[in-house]
Amino acid sequence: MAVVVVVAALVIVGISKNSNSGPLREPAPQAAVTKITNVPSSVLTAAAGKISNLYPAVPGISGPLNAAGKPELLYIGAEFCPFCAAERWPLIIALSKFGTFSNLQQTHSAVTDGDVGTWSFYGSTYTSPYLTFTSIENETNTYKTLQTPTASEQAIWTANETKYLGQGGSYPFIDIAGKYLMLSAQYDDSIVYNKSFSTILSTVGSNNNTVGASIDAAAAAMTKYICDVTGNKPATVCSEFSSVQAPVDNTASGGNSASSSAG
Repeated sequence: MAVVVVVAALVIVGISKNSNSGPLREPAPQAAVTKITNVPSSVLTAAAGKISNLYPAVPGISGPLNAAGKPELLYIGAEFCPFCAAERWPLIIALSKFGTFSNLQQTHSAVTDGDVGTWSFYGSTYTSPYLTFTSIENETNTYKTLQTPTASEQAIWTANETKYLGQGGSYPFIDIAGKYLMLSAQYDDSIVYNKSFSTILSTVGSNNNTVGASIDAAAAAMTKYICDVTGNKPATVCSEFSSVQAPVDNTASGGNSASSSAG
């Protein structure tokens, strides 16, 4: 799939800014957090064998990204954004293999932007001995400014997106230690449009439907990307994902065909 097509969908400028998008966010139920952060690796790798059309990562151009002496995964998104809403599901599953979240929030994308049940990183914390996770929810689901990147984060965001998308400022932006970038949801976000948080949650860890299998496969690929930048640590996790194909387009400058895999 040509990146030109993806870019057209990704450059979000705040559609229907006067729409009533409902409540902003609330603490996620503990049962939901427990489920999303404990999906068995065997389920994820099985899904990776079923779903072969994930969007690939592309190489970062800003050099290694580190924080607190560890590789850094930088996420910049917005709560109104349906692509971000879709991508937070596999991102949380994958990151939970390397560390621990607290205070995750439940929300949804804007009603006029897919109304996708999802999570928010706003107010959450993440701890890991293997990597640093920096999350910025730039706007609410009513298109209000929420969190602002630092000057250096903004520069990384702008430079990388300008290279691949022709301009900066689109969501989501995921920089995996400066080595890999994810500039879209890893799977077709339209499959979760108008689905509630509880409905999507019920599919996670179940590979017998398109939504669940796509989320789980994306989480497997994201885990593989992260393993590649942590030096395959922890070994107990990364060994389980060694055969997963995590697509990377090393020729990207407007093209979006997977030409290799992470690791």
